[in-house]
Amino acid sequence: MLRRFKILTFLIFTFIVSAQANNSLLRLKGLEKYVSENYFSKTPGLESIALEGIELATTLKQTNTLANLNKMIGVHYYFNGNYELALSHYLKAIELYQSTKNLNGEASVYNELGTFYRKHKRYEEAIKIFDKAESICKITHDSSILAAAINNRGIVFETQENFPLALKQYQIALDLYTQINDQVGLSYSLENIGGIYLLQKDYSKAESFLKQSIEIRKQAGLKQATAMGFHYLGELYQKTNALLLSNAMFDSCIKIANEIQYPDLCQRAYFSKASNYKALKEWTLALTYFERGSSIKDSLIDEDKNRVISELQTQYEVEVKNKENSLLKQGNELNIQKLRANRLLTILIVIGVVVLFGLSLFLYKKKQKTQEAKALEMVQNAEHLQRTRISNDLHDHVGAQLSYVVSNLDIASKEISENKLDPKRIDAISDMSKQAIGTLRETVWALNNEHISLESFADKFKLYCMRMLDLNEKIELNFHEHIPQQITLMPNTALHVFRICQEAFSNAVKHADSSRIDVYIQNPSEQNLEFKIVDNGKGFATNDGNKSGHYGLKNMRARAEEIGANCSIESEASHGTSVCITFKNNTYV
Repeated sequence: MLRRFKILTFLIFTFIVSAQANNSLLRLKGLEKYVSENYFSKTPGLESIALEGIELATTLKQTNTLANLNKMIGVHYYFNGNYELALSHYLKAIELYQSTKNLNGEASVYNELGTFYRKHKRYEEAIKIFDKAESICKITHDSSILAAAINNRGIVFETQENFPLALKQYQIALDLYTQINDQVGLSYSLENIGGIYLLQKDYSKAESFLKQSIEIRKQAGLKQATAMGFHYLGELYQKTNALLLSNAMFDSCIKIANEIQYPDLCQRAYFSKASNYKALKEWTLALTYFERGSSIKDSLIDEDKNRVISELQTQYEVEVKNKENSLLKQGNELNIQKLRANRLLTILIVIGVVVLFGLSLFLYKKKQKTQEAKALEMVQNAEHLQRTRISNDLHDHVGAQLSYVVSNLDIASKEISENKLDPKRIDAISDMSKQAIGTLRETVWALNNEHISLESFADKFKLYCMRMLDLNEKIELNFHEHIPQQITLMPNTALHVFRICQEAFSNAVKHADSSRIDVYIQNPSEQNLEFKIVDNGKGFATNDGNKSGHYGLKNMRARAEEIGANCSIESEASHGTSVCITFKNNTYV
């Protein structure tokens, strides 16, 4: 009897452990599937899901899955600019694939690692890595990974401006994709070849290859790739000054982008059309398409947030339902075992599990609430500080402008009663009212964003500059942007920089008698951010800069000092003026 009791107890525990193991494997497969579908994106929370999968795969000793997860999270980190973590996971994935002798997996990671080295301008190392991937693929006869390695090597040569060698690599990849009938790879190889001819200004050949790429994508039903191909072809016609044909390509791009709900590409096409209409001196259409692109760009952040929340909510509900079904099935199976087992032992096990689960859940929720409360307090404090600073700016500027309007209205009322109204006073009131409205809009723009991307800031300032020059075609306006990494500004910082740039640009338009204004927004190094307004006007002696009528240098420098920036003004009579705002040590983040 005692022996039967021990055997029965062992069987119950074995059943529970086996069920838990099966559930863990199902959970791991679900995590791997989710990561594989979202790793090449900016999906929030993906890192925690991938790391949970890595931990579970390690526990279950699922080496291939562990290698796959390390590779995918490495790509995700690379895509989001976290290069150190990307490299760490790439190397771990290679080690795991080698331990299981998975040569194709190893070669696929070498393709990603080579791209990493190319990104960091370590071209010789990148070539060696792609060569290594190629040598493995020749052993495994995997033409798909081989074509990718050769194509990536072509990109390195293209980056080094070795166009003949890059073209040779792209053509080899093209032949491989043709042999395995890989329509996606084939279309990209044709596009890459067209891109080389475009860089060499051989526009006829470039047009031919790009059209072939688009036709293959259309036949294969690759709508996103087709839309991108139309945009690329539109840029080609833009370079050859065939602007109407270029706009037709951008229209085709916009049509497909709207169908597949691809706002990023749609926004780029709108900006490209705005540039074409500007070159055609059709200012109204240029402004119209620029504003369309800007409106899409401003809405992307909110749309992305809503989409992610919806996806996570759906995933959560499905997961809860699956867990409920799984628990129900386990309960039915355990009921059968309970009839043959010792009732007391079964009850004690169940009670122990329930108590342990309940205690763990209680402690977890308590810890979670504490963390959420602390995070909420930090966010509220930061928001209060930002809004206090911006409200002070609003009071100092809009308040002063409206006070000016009110006082002049009182004077105007008195002049009307005495039939001595000065028309100039009405013009002054109108101008100051418009300035107050503009100041208020800019402040509201800053208040409506927790963080403002540098791209959004640049677009806002472009719109301001274009409106300033809407009726002044004598001044040539040029924008120069170099923003290679994702940068955000705090609302207060963005507003102060906007005001300084606004003051500098306004002075260049109204007082400098300039015929050209250049605006630079650039990130010259990882530690610096630079805004510069340069005009070719009459200039002034900087030692007289604080005198009345000389650009208000004191106010501009005071604003820069408040946000920890440096504001330098260089000017010389008859040689124009340069106003430069520089951030150091990442004070702008």
